[in-house]
Amino acid sequence: YLSLTCKMKILWGFYVIASKMPRIYDVELPSSTSTLLGFSESVVTLGITRMAAAPLNCMGAETFADRLHIFFVTPLVVIVLVFGRCIFSNTVHEIAIRRSRSRSPETKLTSPALLAWRSVLDALPLITRFLFFIYPMVTTIAFEAFPCYELEQGSSWLIADVSLQCNTDEHRAVMGFAWISVIVYPVGLLLLTAALLGSHANVILGNSRPTKMSTSINFLFRNYEQSCFYWELF
Repeated sequence: YLSLTCKMKILWGFYVIASKMPRIYDVELPSSTSTLLGFSESVVTLGITRMAAAPLNCMGAETFADRLHIFFVTPLVVIVLVFGRCIFSNTVHEIAIRRSRSRSPETKLTSPALLAWRSVLDALPLITRFLFFIYPMVTTIAFEAFPCYELEQGSSWLIADVSLQCNTDEHRAVMGFAWISVIVYPVGLLLLTAALLGSHANVILGNSRPTKMSTSINFLFRNYEQSCFYWELF
């Protein structure tokens, strides 16, 4: 029996692959399929990628390069805010303990390093879920830095921003930043997930007792059979 979360993750994974085929591999899909994928993209991205031009223009992001920078930075800012919130919460709790120490001298205080580690463990459950659902938006925008319209005159223009001519220094700079986005998000998240799952394989397979870290990252494996705990990588 597959849980609702597992079904949603499978559907999300299918969307990530299928929605990029026309753009990246220049594959022409049937009109009904293209319509369905277009509708799905608007739903799962909350319309952000399709309507990016209008609201982001109000923020001064008038070019594709501006939008790419915003989509790259925003998830990192959210991660920092989540981690900061956990640090703040744990610090407030620690201050309360310190204030009560006069009444309970035997109270053991938490070291700064342990406090930071506890904050990481508190933040990981939300961060892993957030990254799973946000990275398709970022990678979709990043891969749009490459497809161009080829005109009969020999010139080519970026499909995502027809004001940007391809094969120019400006376009090469945009492609360079897009590759950084690809390395940080799709590739980086794949390596991070592999490292987290690999380092806790014994716990996941039931050969060791669960740890606080394995509990914090259980979103990555809890919906799969033990023998297929690595399926998140695919």
